Amino acid sequence: MRTFFADLRDYAVDVWHSPWLPVPRPAAVATIVFYAWFLWYAVGKEGGDFLFLDSGNAVIHEGGHALFSYLGDFMNVVGGTLLELLVPFLLAMGFYVRRQPVGFSLFSLVVFENLLYVAHYMSTARSLEGQYIAIGAGAMSGDEMDPNMHDWHNLFSRFGVLQHDIEISRFVFRTAWLGMLAMVAWFAWQAWRSWSKPELD
Repeated sequence: MRTFFADLRDYAVDVWHSPWLPVPRPAAVATIVFYAWFLWYAVGKEGGDFLFLDSGNAVIHEGGHALFSYLGDFMNVVGGTLLELLVPFLLAMGFYVRRQPVGFSLFSLVVFENLLYVAHYMSTARSLEGQYIAIGAGAMSGDEMDPNMHDWHNLFSRFGVLQHDIEISRFVFRTAWLGMLAMVAWFAWQAWRSWSKPELD
């Protein structure tokens, strides 16, 4: 076991020190244009209230409840958000170890975009406003469901922080936006470094 962790550490260090692959200029321009449009689109949707990606996120979220339900009630509740964040994170890590900036920045941005969805969900922990879906129950309004079916009502109640749902959601919302802006800035920097190399001209 000690050898395994030593090898894993050495591999992580090797990846960290490996150079990123160059970004061809057309790919860099197309990616930056997409990121600029996506940020503009998110701002126009009240800062990120249910973006087009969130339909897919919702499917993964519900799948997480089913997948982690075998590990007990707590993991059943937290599993939706966990899988929703884990899927794009693992995809980002796949591109990270291959040192591919486009894929890494794209799926890292999706991780932070998911946090916008999570922040909105957190903000309704007490009010239960909005429409919800649940495996086996389908779509329903907050008035129609048991409050404990709301993930964040359930989790915040367990930890005694339900009264702070708005403050927590605002922190997650700001983290999401900072993360998305940071990933776009990082990619633009990587693209600029690629453009400065004569072999890409």
